[in-house]
Amino acid sequence: MMARVNVVADDNVPETASEVIVSLTTGETLRASHDLAEPEPLSLRREKLMAKGADLLSPGVAQDVADAIAARNLSALTRALRSTD
Repeated sequence: MMARVNVVADDNVPETASEVIVSLTTGETLRASHDLAEPEPLSLRREKLMAKGADLLSPGVAQDVADAIAARNLSALTRALRSTD
C-alpha cells in the first residue's frame, strides 16, 4: 500500500489545512480538503457530536445526554451517563 501513496508538501496550503487527492484505478480522481481554522456551523458540530455519541454510547443514551446538556441539568446528565454501565 505504501508504494501507492505519495505525500507532497505544499507551501500554498495553510498549516491547519490538508488536501487529499485519490486516483482510482478506474481513472476517476476524488478530491477533498479540510481546514481546522475555518469555523463549522453549530448545527454541523452538533450533528457530528450526536453521531459520535451514538457510536460510542447508543442512540438513546446519546440523545439523553444531549437533552441533559441542552437543559443544563446535571442530575439528568449523571443519570444518562450512569445508564451506560
